[in-house]
Order: sequence, then C-alpha cells, then structure tokens
Amino acid sequence: MSIAAIVPVKRLSDAKGRLSAVLTPSEREEVTLCMLGGVLRALDHSDAVHTVYVVTPDDRVAERARERGAIPVRDDGHDLNVALRLATDVAVRDGAHACLIVFGDLLLLTANEVAEMVACAQRANACVIAPARSDTGTNALYLNSPIVLPFLFGAESFLRYVETAREHGVPLEIYRSVGTGYDLDRPTDLDEIRDSPEHTEFRAPLKRALEAACRE
Repeated sequence: MSIAAIVPVKRLSDAKGRLSAVLTPSEREEVTLCMLGGVLRALDHSDAVHTVYVVTPDDRVAERARERGAIPVRDDGHDLNVALRLATDVAVRDGAHACLIVFGDLLLLTANEVAEMVACAQRANACVIAPARSDTGTNALYLNSPIVLPFLFGAESFLRYVETAREHGVPLEIYRSVGTGYDLDRPTDLDEIRDSPEHTEFRAPLKRALEAACRE
C-alpha cells in the first residue's frame, strides 16, 4: 500500500507570528526552514511513507522541499484546509492509498514515531489522530483513501475531529507521543529545548531568543 505524507507550510513571511516578540522575521524564517528539514528527515528515515509532499505558497519552502527529496505542491495561499484538500487530491491521483498529514513545526518528531502512527492505523484499519499537548489542536492525521473525513484544522480541531468521526461512524485511533505532541509555537516553548542535548541544529537561529527568555 502506498502511503503519502503531506506537510503544510505557510509563506515564510507569515510563519511563526506568535514568536515575533522574541525572534526577528529573518530568524523566524530560518527556524521554519530548519524545522521543516527535521520533519522531512524523520519522514524519510521512517520507511513508513513512500512519497512526501510539501504544500506551500512559498518558493523558498518549495525549493527546500525539493532539496530534501519531497514534492512541492503550490497552494497559492489558500486556507489551510483547502490547501490540504488540494495536496491530498494530488497524492491520491499519484497513487496514494493513504495520506499522513504532518505539520512542519514538529521539531522533536522521530522516524520511529512516524512508523508507529502508520502501524497503529494499519493494525486498527482506522484513521489516526495525534493531538497537540494541549489536547485541543491536531499535529498529525492519518487518513485512508478515499478521504473519509473533512479537513477541520483550526481552533479545537482535535475535539472536532473526534466528534465528526463519531458522527460519521469512522474508526479513529488516538496516538500520543512526545514528537507528535510538541510543536514550537509560543515563546514559552523555547524554554523546553534550551537545555536539551538533542536537536543542536536549532540552537544557532534560536540563540538570541533563548537568551532573551532567560532574562525575562
């Protein structure tokens, strides 16, 4: 069975706006590209997905995707859910039997977690959802083809996915892990990687922000 991973990434100038208090625009862009590289590496090393697509309106993101062996899909700045529908249509047309949506800011995501999420879906013959740590948002979603659930990303999407799956009688498994739960979104998130011995590639672009957080 062919499984496609789809990674949505905003236009770099709009990425990680919540970090604007501690990161300059150029730093936010660098961090966004760095996190994308980590996610693409985890997907590539997992051996659980066969093709990776990056859906984005940004030329630099598309180029980084090509460099990492992913296929860019141009979305022209659509709403996230519209962009994901576009990308899944492309993936299914290319022969994918299932799609794994993974956000590009999961900087702690590992190849093993990707494989575990796919294995969970195959064991249960179900869709699988990975909530954010808050249990209100969604950081990853595995859907079989044909796509049986609408895209509902946005505020409280995890709860809405669970409710919608129940209403439509769609089997839905919940997968929780450190890597799928942690997304770098707020200045307070920076504290959690400040002293980590792993993911050293993020330290250079985050150095000034981390120092600022220590002073506060």
